[in-house]
Amino acid sequence: MATNEELEIYKQRYETFRYLDGLHWQMFKIVMVLGPFVLAYIRASAGTNSSISQWILLIIGVLFALFGAVMLRIGQGIDMNNQVLHKFASKVGDTDIPQKAKKWKSARSWAAFVLIVSGIACVVMSFISMNNSEG
Repeated sequence: MATNEELEIYKQRYETFRYLDGLHWQMFKIVMVLGPFVLAYIRASAGTNSSISQWILLIIGVLFALFGAVMLRIGQGIDMNNQVLHKFASKVGDTDIPQKAKKWKSARSWAAFVLIVSGIACVVMSFISMNNSEG
């Protein structure tokens, strides 16, 4: 039987898990809302070689890579919290908490990876576009 202190730790860790998981997917939702607008803007300004387009592409690339890195960091927090949560869950009698999945088998890791790669691609494309417009 769990003590009151163990039960309180379990409750706090569970709330932390819910908060971090929601925050993680909120980052992804922000990118999913911004993504179509960015693609539409890039398509609309494809032949213009506008310096504003190049800078917007650079900023969006940095933001995407940053969001991906934040998602990975939040995922690390979720994993560390899950270890403690799992330990106290067994004392409370909650046997339904799953074990930690391998890092690259989870959807959150792949979503963050895609964001980072997309962000790097946007940054590279902006630099290539800047070099082409100068020459």
